[in-house]
Amino acid sequence: MEKGPMSKRRLEQYKSLQSEIAMLGEQILSATASDGVVTDMVRGSAAEHPYTSQNIVIQGHGSPRVSRLAARRREHEAECAAVEEYVEAVEDSVIRQILTWRYLLGESVEETSRMVGYSKSQVDRKLKNFFEKMRHYAPL
Repeated sequence: MEKGPMSKRRLEQYKSLQSEIAMLGEQILSATASDGVVTDMVRGSAAEHPYTSQNIVIQGHGSPRVSRLAARRREHEAECAAVEEYVEAVEDSVIRQILTWRYLLGESVEETSRMVGYSKSQVDRKLKNFFEKMRHYAPL
């Protein structure tokens, strides 16, 4: 997964990451059902007086596969949140709308232009200018 300043590539990956997050959720659910849950018991006591000992039941997934899938899903969720925060922080309302329609919602340039009330060539030009500026001024 790409790190560092926001880029056009990171924006373009957003919808794919959303789909992969859903797929990973299904894989985790499936792996959890087939691998089962591991249960164990530990003894502990309260942090304050009286220090009465008690049994505490703990549960988790026995499969390292579930942990790997969950870690990957968390990474993708963090990347999606970073993209969303970036788009929300764009000061220009028109550019923010174009980025939202085009990258967050995954609409075509034609549909995006219709939604923001500009021609396709105007939207293309605005995006080109925005990405050119983005390349020169990485931080927002």
